[in-house]
Amino acid sequence: MEKRKLIMITTIATLMLAMVSCSKWDDFKKYTADGETIYSGKVDSLKILPGRLRVQLKGLLSADAKIEKIKITWNDKKDSLIFDIAKTGRPEAIEKIFSVDEGVKNFNVQTFDASGNASLIVSATGTVYGPKYESNLFNRPILNAELLDNGSAKIDWDTFDTSTGAKGTWITYTTTAEKRTTVFSEIGENSLTLLNYKPNTTFSYKTMYLPVPTVIDTLYSAVDTKLVR
Repeated sequence: MEKRKLIMITTIATLMLAMVSCSKWDDFKKYTADGETIYSGKVDSLKILPGRLRVQLKGLLSADAKIEKIKITWNDKKDSLIFDIAKTGRPEAIEKIFSVDEGVKNFNVQTFDASGNASLIVSATGTVYGPKYESNLFNRPILNAELLDNGSAKIDWDTFDTSTGAKGTWITYTTTAEKRTTVFSEIGENSLTLLNYKPNTTFSYKTMYLPVPTVIDTLYSAVDTKLVR
């Protein structure tokens, strides 16, 4: 009696295992019913370099010579860009600069071959700078600005936090010859002399920023003016 129960239990277990195996095989077959999925070669070493209202995409294409197009989507696929790829030797470095609205964005990148086969999606996050960011940039403060006896003007710079990427200040002024001249003062300089400065005129100045080493554009504070009598 016990032997008969054991045989029955073993038989039921075998049937259940067979049913599970068939189910898994059927599930697999439904994904391959239309044939094997073909993927185009994906972009490798994807980087998104930040800029002012634009970014630069950099990457490497695999040796898949059939790649013809690249599609980039961002803003939850609300925005996209498709561009052609030259049929040159592979692997191939690619670079593409395109306009993007300000903010931190996630970019999804796919390649496509001539048959429309897509690659796996490759993603990268990039920052886009713009007017909102620049509105929070400070101009380098001036400690003193005065005329010198030799006809020049001297600017003494005040202390300044450079941790946000300030690199220097552009100054534009009028000379005694009525010429508008622009000069640059490095962020490490404590003072600047403006040669042949026309008395009782203003000079304008703005501070330039490179917030990260990889940024492709220079950003600026708002322009300020200063009167020198």
